[in-house]
Order: sequence, then C-alpha cells, then structure tokens
Amino acid sequence: MKLSIYHDGQFFIGIVEFKESKQSKFIKHTFGKEPGYDEILWFVDKQLLASLDGTKTTVAMKKDKKRINPKRLQRLVSREQKQFKHLSKAHAAIKEEQELNKKQRKVKSKVERDALKEKKRRMKRQKFKEKHKGH
Repeated sequence: MKLSIYHDGQFFIGIVEFKESKQSKFIKHTFGKEPGYDEILWFVDKQLLASLDGTKTTVAMKKDKKRINPKRLQRLVSREQKQFKHLSKAHAAIKEEQELNKKQRKVKSKVERDALKEKKRRMKRQKFKEKHKGH
C-alpha cells in the first residue's frame, strides 16, 4: 500500500495505491489546504479501509520479476520523492470509479423521480374522485 500526497494548486490530495497480486485499487482523498500529521494519521486509521472496501474498480498491473538491490531501491525512492508524480493509472481508476458512481446516482434519481410523479398522479386522481363522488 502506498500513499502519495501532492499539492494540486489549491488543496493537498492524497492518492492511495493498494496492490493485490496482479491488480491495483486507487483511492483519492482531499486533505484540504494544509494537512497536519494528525489529519493524515486519522485518515489512515479510520477512513482508509472503508474507502478501499467501497472501491469497485481495479486495474491490472504487470508483476516485476527482477529483484532490486536495496541501495538502488533507496536511491530510486529518494528520486521518486523529489519528482512530481503523474499518476495516470491512478487517475484513470479514480475517474472510472467516479463515472460508475455517477451512473448509479442517475439511475437512483430517475427511479425516485418516477415514483414521485406516480404518487402525484395518484393523489390528483384521488382528489378528483373525492370531488366528484356525489354527483
């Protein structure tokens, strides 16, 4: 599991990458203007696992077969921390999750809207029947 925090110009954004065998899940969390150590720990302790369970999209990843020398790995990590990361796979996975949620929300709102229309139609019909009952 990997948490990357970057500044997008307005807010600090955290992107979590969770790898299981050959698949990865990504989560995006907005921390706000300037997150403190406590806020980041609270997110990791309280909210991270629930967010991971709620994520439905996964991305297939290639498995690295080569073992890397620990010193080289340490140098790579330090270089990676210094550079701005363009997390294209993470952004694509998060975007796909947002689109999925958007479709579900549209279907739900359409069902609710249709139910409300039907209820109004029944109420109108009921009023009409009560009004013209004795005639």
